[in-house]
Amino acid sequence: MSRRKAKNRYGRTLLTEASKFDCSPEAVRRLIPLCRIHERNLALCKAAKNGNLAVVLELIPRCDARAGDSKALRLAAMYGHLDVVNALIPVSDVAEGNNRPLFWAAVRGHIEIVRALIPFSDPTVNNNSALSAAAERGNLKIVQILVPLSDPKANHSEALRRAAAAGHREIVAALIPVSDPKANNSQALRMAAEYDQVDVIGMLLPLSDAVNVFRELLNALVEIVRQHGIEEVEQQQLYHPPLRDIKALIPHLEDDFLDRAVLDLPAGLANLLPRLCVRRDRLVVREATAPYAAATPCRRRSL
Repeated sequence: MSRRKAKNRYGRTLLTEASKFDCSPEAVRRLIPLCRIHERNLALCKAAKNGNLAVVLELIPRCDARAGDSKALRLAAMYGHLDVVNALIPVSDVAEGNNRPLFWAAVRGHIEIVRALIPFSDPTVNNNSALSAAAERGNLKIVQILVPLSDPKANHSEALRRAAAAGHREIVAALIPVSDPKANNSQALRMAAEYDQVDVIGMLLPLSDAVNVFRELLNALVEIVRQHGIEEVEQQQLYHPPLRDIKALIPHLEDDFLDRAVLDLPAGLANLLPRLCVRRDRLVVREATAPYAAATPCRRRSL
């Protein structure tokens, strides 16, 4: 059979097609001489992706497993084929391409594959992306494996920030002792507020600079009002990020601080805030300053 005839009507080699399935090693051995090296590499990737260990073992001596930044290993790690990963590690460049095999194993939650790759990888590469990805996806055990080998404070404690935004309480608890909750203006708290992660807000609030965060949000609210007017903000209040974040933070802040914050607002904004300032069982933000409240009564409404 010629090389030309070794392809199907879609232009794929028979070797590549055979690598997708549990084809016998003998059949693969017969097809290999009919294919060029890049076609063999593609077949290796297909076999690795599908966990076909017998075909992988047959192709390894006749391919370049490092091709495409060791793509075959990356696919095996991504799709959770531990036996294939172990077969490819000795012939691949595990750290190539910013340690993507480790990154994808962490993203997908493949604990044993993460353990197999760690001795050949550097978890701190690319701003500790493996740890941040595992924290965002909620893979607690992988986070626990990677924390001692990574720098959780890298990139303004990105791992904590992502876990907070996703609401992974246990991961936030694991990262707090080794991270900086105040990093980047308490961005972890702001992300938890933005995504309304109530439990995480309660964990981060005592460790963050909540006063400054709240004031920044109020300043952003003032800027929105200046640009669009109170009426528009009032109509679209749930769609403006500062307003959503303020709503999430208010139940956790002290009454006296909230009262002072409202008094510092320009006239008109205090009429908007009572509609958002709902604590557990009562409103804590009263009407605005006396002159404005007398002129424009505030209607309290729970959301």
